[in-house]
Amino acid sequence: MSKGDSLPYVVCAFFTESYRDEIDRLEVSLRAFDIPYRFRRYSPLESWEATTGIKPGFILDCLDEHPGKDVLYVDADAFIRRPLGDFGQFEGDLGLHFNLNLVQPGRLRTGTIYARPTSATRDFLSEWSAIQSRRPELNDTEGFKEACALPAARDVRFFCLPIEYVKVFDRDRISAYIEHFQASRHLPLQDYKVRKSERLKRRRWIRSALAMAGLALLALAFVLGRMTAGA
Repeated sequence: MSKGDSLPYVVCAFFTESYRDEIDRLEVSLRAFDIPYRFRRYSPLESWEATTGIKPGFILDCLDEHPGKDVLYVDADAFIRRPLGDFGQFEGDLGLHFNLNLVQPGRLRTGTIYARPTSATRDFLSEWSAIQSRRPELNDTEGFKEACALPAARDVRFFCLPIEYVKVFDRDRISAYIEHFQASRHLPLQDYKVRKSERLKRRRWIRSALAMAGLALLALAFVLGRMTAGA
């Protein structure tokens, strides 16, 4: 029996084809520490935000596919830096890195999530997934925050994973267990039909064009009025 067989969890990650290099690097790091894993490829949805919203439903599927195991979810652009241990020191249903109120901007990170197969975990993931389906304009972190306001969240025993499990490569000066490289910062726009940022740019451009057209009409009306008065 390998070391990985004795671990109480399986690492799960999903990816789109544009993340192929990142998922390959993650696989190398998992094999280096003999950690069991499960990957699944998806076609990108209509936006980057909508694609991130696959996350809660995917975690729920992984819990169903690996009965008796916990699920350690990591984003596809993560990399395992050192042995992770068995997470037995953490008590609760669902673990991620957060501040005490779960909503302060910049303090909640959903790139690493530890999920135990409890009814509270499953109910919360179902609610979170439903939010992402109803509101595809939300990214997964925004959807998580909304799910925390629903009744299902009251029964969940959240626990905080130390920042060493969700280090951002150019932000946190720590010795990490799991490091995230946030590949979406450099994501090619052609992989998505319309990204949220692009929609906002288009809306600003339309508003600016309408404003300029309005000013042009006012100027034209002023000139015509002067010409009429002069005649």
